[in-house]
Amino acid sequence: MEKRRINIIFFALLALLLFVLGNGMHIAISNAIKGGTEVYSNEEERHSNFVECLIQPSGTDQYPDKTIRLSDNQTIRYKTQSVEAEIEIPLWVSASKGILVLLIFVLLIFSIAYFVKFIRNIKNGAIFIKPNIKYMRFIAITLLTNFLYFNFYDYIEYLIAKKQFYLEGYQLSTPDFRLGPLWVSLIFFLFAEIFAYGIRLKEEQELTI
Repeated sequence: MEKRRINIIFFALLALLLFVLGNGMHIAISNAIKGGTEVYSNEEERHSNFVECLIQPSGTDQYPDKTIRLSDNQTIRYKTQSVEAEIEIPLWVSASKGILVLLIFVLLIFSIAYFVKFIRNIKNGAIFIKPNIKYMRFIAITLLTNFLYFNFYDYIEYLIAKKQFYLEGYQLSTPDFRLGPLWVSLIFFLFAEIFAYGIRLKEEQELTI
């Protein structure tokens, strides 16, 4: 029964790991392919790309836009929270995104392999061993890298768009942080420290005996 609970916990963690990384990797790989194609096909130092921009009303009126309600032809107010705008992106941004996403993809493959090894060790009763710490820390670093990658480039694109984008009645908002990978990485770091503490206790007990 205890073994079954352990299996459920770690398979749930694996599903969470795959969801958090896979959700971003799909977007990242698509952007990398697109960016790489543009780098090789464009001889200029910049290229245009559609970037999602979060916006908010710049004045006191929180609903600056108006449209017609079809049911009674009455004017109604509304606001827009995001737009996709064509922004000139420096090629170094697209190129570095493409290179780094390949690195993250490799880290992802190793993370999945390490997690499978970790589960195998747990099933075989090898719980408090140093390889398990290595596996957990590697996965945590991969998730942390994923978090830094997306938020760094979101902010870079925000700064670039801020210099080029203007929409009457609106101003750009800072991008929302994608905190999912960060929280999951902290969970894996916590697991790593728990296993490290368990190993220290085990070694102290062996020395005492």
